[in-house]
Amino acid sequence: MPIVAAAVGGPVPPGGGGAVDGATTGSVVSTAHGGADSVARMVADVETFLAYLCKHIFSFLDGPTLASLRLVSWPWRSLAEDESLWKALTLRCWRSLATDAAAWPLASGGSVSVADPFRWRRVYPIVARGAQWRHLESFVVPDASLLYFEPEAEADVDGFTEFIDYLTKRSRAGLALDDNRRFIFVPPCDFARNRNYAGDSLLGVVQDAYPPMNP
Repeated sequence: MPIVAAAVGGPVPPGGGGAVDGATTGSVVSTAHGGADSVARMVADVETFLAYLCKHIFSFLDGPTLASLRLVSWPWRSLAEDESLWKALTLRCWRSLATDAAAWPLASGGSVSVADPFRWRRVYPIVARGAQWRHLESFVVPDASLLYFEPEAEADVDGFTEFIDYLTKRSRAGLALDDNRRFIFVPPCDFARNRNYAGDSLLGVVQDAYPPMNP
């Protein structure tokens, strides 16, 4: 037994302290393994934090910049393809896509399904190109263009819904005039369904008012 103790804990000191010394060495070995585990956990924590930090920074970028970061490295590609980032970008252009599944065929032209796991990254370029639809003051009307309306804020939801109900119950469309343009507000109906929208929101048509309605 003293030989085993010497092999584990070094030379046996006088008084038979080999067993005690062996136990001490065992503790040192155990501590060393514990230290390695701690370092590994620390490295993992740092990597997790850096990934979180990068993702937070990426959330301030626009779509083209975020897309370009996918080419930097594999880790950055994974972060830049995070669906939550593309969802946030898309909803800045078209907020109702988060709640109105029927708006997806209208927004994407039927090319992106709401069930697609990568739907936000795929629909963003389409929606971003069509984002000017809602800025009527700068909207160029070639002939007749289709609009999708949504409440600007939560406080507007009730009035927006009441207006749709008013038109629907009377089988009517709304009409507004602006110089030589007419804006037609269309509630849910066959007209909307024939244009890939089967939801409950309000669509609109912008037309040049020729001949002038108020000569």
